[in-house]
Amino acid sequence: MERAHKTPSASFVVVLLVIATDSCECLHLSGKFHAWCLNPENCADVCRTQGKGYAGGRCHGFLARCYCTLPCAKAIVVVRRII
Repeated sequence: MERAHKTPSASFVVVLLVIATDSCECLHLSGKFHAWCLNPENCADVCRTQGKGYAGGRCHGFLARCYCTLPCAKAIVVVRRII
């Protein structure tokens, strides 16, 4: 008895479609923190009160400025087709 070639099952399609998601941190210069950033906790508190959904903040760069952080999602979708 020969096997008939059927449409690929859902699990096979999932194997062909590989979705890789990396979490990264997006930095935005704080609009309210104007001094040198020497205390990361203070920077994070100021960022959280800015009302733009910032998760926190950290001191960054040569001039030690306060940058607010947001979680970013970078999705890479690779579709492989087998002929």
